Amino acid sequence: MLAKQTVCGQARDMDPEIAERVPRAAPATVPARSRKRTRIALARSVLRQVRAHPANAAAPNRAALRACLWQVRKRLTRRPIRRRAYGLDLRFPPGSGSLSNLVYFGECFEWDNINFLRCYLRPGDRVVDAGANVGMFTYAAAEAVAPDGRVEVFEPLAWAAEAIAANVEHNALGPRVTVHSIAVADRAGTVKFASDLDVSSHIEFVAGASFNKMSTEVRTDTLDATLPPGPIALAKIDVEGAELLALQGFREHLGAGNPPVVMIEAHNGTLQKMGSSRAEVLALLRDLGYEMHLFDVATSRLIPVPERSNEDVFAVRTTDLPMVLERLAG
Repeated sequence: MLAKQTVCGQARDMDPEIAERVPRAAPATVPARSRKRTRIALARSVLRQVRAHPANAAAPNRAALRACLWQVRKRLTRRPIRRRAYGLDLRFPPGSGSLSNLVYFGECFEWDNINFLRCYLRPGDRVVDAGANVGMFTYAAAEAVAPDGRVEVFEPLAWAAEAIAANVEHNALGPRVTVHSIAVADRAGTVKFASDLDVSSHIEFVAGASFNKMSTEVRTDTLDATLPPGPIALAKIDVEGAELLALQGFREHLGAGNPPVVMIEAHNGTLQKMGSSRAEVLALLRDLGYEMHLFDVATSRLIPVPERSNEDVFAVRTTDLPMVLERLAG
């Protein structure tokens, strides 16, 4: 059995790398002085988040200095950057927001999520990572289910899927990680995909939903049609506002309680841009037999979701709740 690991930390609902890139993409009509003030304000915001992060509690000023030095380094580097994480020798594009989060906050930059998977997953489990970007959750899950578990990875952006595949090959993960270069949705087809937003890239299903400059056409399919048969322990769905579509294409599995746990991003603002809402996402999961929870890292327990919460949720199949709690208790 995989031993529990002491975990690190995350500033929730934050993509600081994206935030710092927005002002540089500002229209030329915005005065230079205003753009400079915006950049300064965003830089201060990122540093506040770095200092406040649980992983940096022991040395917040050192963490802030590390973040500043990283900003310099990534601007001077054009080649892929190597970093040791999740027991792997990984390579990332220097402009990757996920890499910046790893530098800022460590392996558990997604505090609740990484804590949960390390408590809940066991060797031999199978995991779905829908919306993988460059694969940070993939690598954490692969570590947790080693040596004979599997991770099914879904990432539509070719460069990101190729980055994952290259790290899989380099680290000899081979049969344990399968990369599907598609966007998960409620049907098979093709869609426009906003491709210049790094960790916030998304499907363009709704007119005007994107503020990107670049888009590309990607293939879509459902999780039901794509996943090979067999039990799944955990599905993580983080598809930047298209979560309802992903769930609609996952109904067959969810209706059978496979997986017993769905870790899903359900941020109302992002969902509304894509024509749905947090209420719709959670209602669909409830209709399929799931209860909504948050995860309390300090106690390794599931807790109720506050009424006005906009956080990621852990949807647990009601009939499987005792098993999930037993796993979390370790």
